[in-house]
Amino acid sequence: MIEVRLGLRLHKLRGDRDWSLIRLAEISGVDRRTIARYERGVKHPSLDTLDALAAHLGLTLAELFTGV
Repeated sequence: MIEVRLGLRLHKLRGDRDWSLIRLAEISGVDRRTIARYERGVKHPSLDTLDALAAHLGLTLAELFTGV
């Protein structure tokens, strides 16, 4: 399931930066509970949200999906 793989990727990228959910939520403007749901693969992010999260992680949208 792509949602689960994408969630694992988001979690890894956040962890690689040693960022908490709160930190990513603060800089991206996405609620921390929503990010947690994305990371668990139980909520489907919109393309705009994915683009914003990727940008705040210093990635393009294509790079975010690399390895998913």
